[in-house]
Amino acid sequence: MVARIFYFTLFASSLIACGEKPAAVAIVAPTRADYIIVDEPVHPDLDSIGTGEVLNEFSDYVDLYVLVADTGTSYYNLRSIMISSAEKLEQEIDTMGREFNSEKNLIALPLDSEDEMWAGDYYPRRFTSNYLSLEYLDYYEENAGDSTIVLVSGIYDTENSADSALAKVKAVLPSARLIKTKLYQGCMH
Repeated sequence: MVARIFYFTLFASSLIACGEKPAAVAIVAPTRADYIIVDEPVHPDLDSIGTGEVLNEFSDYVDLYVLVADTGTSYYNLRSIMISSAEKLEQEIDTMGREFNSEKNLIALPLDSEDEMWAGDYYPRRFTSNYLSLEYLDYYEENAGDSTIVLVSGIYDTENSADSALAKVKAVLPSARLIKTKLYQGCMH
């Protein structure tokens, strides 16, 4: 019962935040009898779900493959590599309107961005794409460290498409690799 109330509240909050209005529903506070102790986790094993599938009805995470063309800590060095590699890889660059904010030492949307919630902050690339962009590695790979920047050469929903792209990128940038990760696909407002 508690889990249902939690997920309903979470669902209703996300609908409101994303601009949709949920139907009116009365929420009843749980009583002591509603608490159940279980020995097994409530959520399924995230690794048991197939590629590209939504993990469960309450989850907005999806397994995807991020093609990492290069990594480093210098934004300007990786930006130079990105620009020089774009023609060789026959890929477009998509900055998503972000630039390097030297005062914050952060890849960020401009302070005057139309997206007031993310203005002046990092907003990650998180959907399938075939664009070059500079991102933070820790968004895609646990324990990567928050200062490591990654040159992403695409995000793919299948291992086959990611492997094909990796072979092409490795011909230009030999240190390229794939990261299989779970990316959040839900509303971020």
